[in-house]
Amino acid sequence: MAECYAGRLINWDASVRIIPVDPYPLRETYDSFAGAIAGVLNAPLQSKAKADTARLLGSHIEDACWTDTACVIRFSNGLFLHVFVADEILSWQLTDGEPALCDAVGRVGAPAVALRWPSQPEYLMDRSALTANRLGTEFVQLFTTNGALLVYCRARLIWWFSAIRRIDTGRAFLLMSEED
Repeated sequence: MAECYAGRLINWDASVRIIPVDPYPLRETYDSFAGAIAGVLNAPLQSKAKADTARLLGSHIEDACWTDTACVIRFSNGLFLHVFVADEILSWQLTDGEPALCDAVGRVGAPAVALRWPSQPEYLMDRSALTANRLGTEFVQLFTTNGALLVYCRARLIWWFSAIRRIDTGRAFLLMSEED
């Protein structure tokens, strides 16, 4: 099936898994742009992101694996960043040992999935390409926004993780993307 995506014609391969999704409602809203910035900078998880950044500084991304609800990133200093969605909430933990992922695990080389939004074009989420593009790159910073974790790597777009909902099952889903 051919569709227009970001100005390009995309021919979806019949083997691409299509997942119907929608965003969770915003938990916090602000009256102004300045208020939104202040809210994010003062969010309780920002101090956790800063502390975890300090532990990861100087390391490089070595590997990652993922499921539809979690991603584990392995760093060169032996630490693992476990990003996951539970009860509509995006969370993360920095651990010394690799967390067990109980669902089917994807790794570099796994096929992409297409996310079908109710009122937007389908988005081809290629977790394999997002990961492969960051292998060997230097970690720079973790930052959190309302509902998202941003992973900054030197000379790469920002790796975004956020919680969305699968329309077909009603269950949470981990969205991975990149932005500048």
